[in-house]
Amino acid sequence: MKLNNIAYQDIVAGGVSEGKFANVKNYGLELEALGRFDQFHINVNATLQDPKYSDFKGNGFNYDNNQARRIPKFYFIVRPDYNITKDLNVYMKYSHFGKKFNDEGNTFVLAGFNVFDAGVSYKMNNIRFGIDATNIFNTIGLTEGDGDWKGKNNGDVVFARSIVGAAARASITLDF
Repeated sequence: MKLNNIAYQDIVAGGVSEGKFANVKNYGLELEALGRFDQFHINVNATLQDPKYSDFKGNGFNYDNNQARRIPKFYFIVRPDYNITKDLNVYMKYSHFGKKFNDEGNTFVLAGFNVFDAGVSYKMNNIRFGIDATNIFNTIGLTEGDGDWKGKNNGDVVFARSIVGAAARASITLDF
């Protein structure tokens, strides 16, 4: 896939707006598999990709062939579930997000992270009761970092967007 003229705009030190346009070439492979073995099921999704900038250079910078920011090269989900009875199901989900870069120059690394979720559901006629726990181990995973990263090193404190922490929810669904 090739995307042209992607706009990048960050607010940097002193409130100055910095804008650039880039082309991105992304070659990859996405796999999905579903296995059913009596009461046990497993779903696997995986993406392996190589998102790179092309023709992205200008006054004082050359980002050609750098990894596009905020896009990991590897990502996958494994979600097994088990039907204890016809109406009672339990599941677990493991997600892995590979490392990515916060900046076009590939100097500020956002570390990869793993997330575990789990849940149980019970179906009674056309009503489904569910309890779901997300990010069970309260992983801190960053999806993007501070636009004002220049001059900071890996390990320094920065503003960033994190995934949601550990949470639980109960739900009732009515099918009609």
